[in-house]
Amino acid sequence: MKLYFINSIRTNNFNDEQMMEKIKTMWGEASRKLKNHQNSVYGVYYDYESDYKGDYSLSVAIEDNNGKSFIEIPNNEKYEVFKVDTTDEQGIIISY
Repeated sequence: MKLYFINSIRTNNFNDEQMMEKIKTMWGEASRKLKNHQNSVYGVYYDYESDYKGDYSLSVAIEDNNGKSFIEIPNNEKYEVFKVDTTDEQGIIISY
């Protein structure tokens, strides 16, 4: 699966005081860009500095775009999908 980035941030759950604001802003901007997008939207966590305490990258991505920035997930790679209630304004935050 090839996922094309809509936008991205770099953050840390433990020492970035702006983490939640960065994530909220990133998703808000992506939602506006994807207002008419009907297919799945992905939140992709990757490029971990170390373990769960290190810096990491987070991107909003979609499958059907010809953007230049992308990440390819091999078919045999293990990943998890978390469903989001898109009718709830706080759906992403609740799932997070």
